[in-house]
Amino acid sequence: MTSLPTDPEEMAAYGLQPIASRLPVSEDAATLATSILEGPASVDDVLEAAARHLLAVSDADTVTAVLTSLTPDEPSSWVALGGRARLREWRRTPGSISVLPCTHEPEAAATQPLLSALGRRDRVVALADAAALPADAEVDRTETEQYGVAAMLATILVGEGPAHGSLSAVRGRPGPWSPVAIADLRLLGAALTARFEQVRARRSLADALERGDHARASAQQFFSTVAHELRTPVAALLGTTEVLAAEVTDAVAAERRDGEDSPDGAAAAVDTALLARVIDDASAIRRAGDHLVSVVGELLSVAGGPATAEVTWVDLAPAVQDALHWLRAPAAEAGVHLESQVPPEVQVRTTSTALRQVLANLLGNAVAYAGPDGRAVVDVVWSRGELGTEWARVRIRDDGPGLSAAQAAEVFKPFVRFAHHRPGSGLGLAISRSLVERDGGLMGVASTEGEGSTFWFEVPGRRTPVGDPAPGSTAVRREGGSRAPAPR
Repeated sequence: MTSLPTDPEEMAAYGLQPIASRLPVSEDAATLATSILEGPASVDDVLEAAARHLLAVSDADTVTAVLTSLTPDEPSSWVALGGRARLREWRRTPGSISVLPCTHEPEAAATQPLLSALGRRDRVVALADAAALPADAEVDRTETEQYGVAAMLATILVGEGPAHGSLSAVRGRPGPWSPVAIADLRLLGAALTARFEQVRARRSLADALERGDHARASAQQFFSTVAHELRTPVAALLGTTEVLAAEVTDAVAAERRDGEDSPDGAAAAVDTALLARVIDDASAIRRAGDHLVSVVGELLSVAGGPATAEVTWVDLAPAVQDALHWLRAPAAEAGVHLESQVPPEVQVRTTSTALRQVLANLLGNAVAYAGPDGRAVVDVVWSRGELGTEWARVRIRDDGPGLSAAQAAEVFKPFVRFAHHRPGSGLGLAISRSLVERDGGLMGVASTEGEGSTFWFEVPGRRTPVGDPAPGSTAVRREGGSRAPAPR
């Protein structure tokens, strides 16, 4: 898709129905809009009322609602997709077409990049013939064909902040939509948006009051956080230093044993290789030290007022490599193989300090629980949000003992620990989740007892063109060390 159609001829070429600025609204829609704005009905009830009205005034087969910013009052009536969106549909007859995805993963949701962009621009989109969508709208055409949709009438529910979702009418036959259906959807979409803005404001106020009630408990957690977060980078510094000392000692001892009989050229080669290793490990020490300084600075800023760390695009692969390097010694002692499968072009929207802290916490847990000859692997998968936003899901997979369903439901709570024979405070996952959510992301876990765990966090991402990757493998080999595994 290169550009959005604007004039009526372009719209018609895309199978789109031009919409007049003024169209007659039905009396029932006006009454319903007033009820949505002023009545006591819940989010679910007002959406259902709007959906059933659209079925009544149009020839749609099915009406679908999507919620992205609000939680429905009855979640069981909705289909959740990856924790970011919820879908519900109302069909005219049991045999009407359904646009619900086959799975509940975020990748299963229809993205509709062209129609979503038009909806953000025009608020209401009337697709009269999906088969007429051109080649540069291939994704939209493929997705409509997949669900048997030949025509669609949709509105994006977006106000001042992030979009609340959408309301769409679809049918399996091509053809124009009636002016009354278009006008009513436009009016009801505006009423729903205004109502949802009010609901979001009220919920935000309630959340703020609740956070105020927990201020005293937050102070205790803050100081616990300081102690926990200082230990992690300090352990990385000590572990890397010990590895460095061991490498130098072993190389010097070998050189002394063989020095009398070795040619000068061979000795120089050993010295050059040793120097390269020393420089590499010294750089890791410096980065860990810089990270420690950043963590302390952020904690101090939180103590004195709002944090000032700037959210920006951060290269993911170097951050993963830093975390792997910091955990090289405990991984070697535990017999755990560390590996990154993150390509160099991936960037995520967060802060550099938070990204490295989350990676270090999750990888530290994986090392602690993977066991001898275990593996901890970092990779990334992609999905798109309701409005076409690209999200990167960073996964840390281990082949440890895994978690039960009950443990997985509790694992992100502060001070929760399941392996009490291991050192730790039970704060690492809670802190990591708060850092990810602070930057607008999500964190979760997929685990089966006896089969390992996959902890993941999801943040906005993008793939940028890069040159040749930096020299060296992204897999970190096992090496000696004497640091204990990091606690969960």
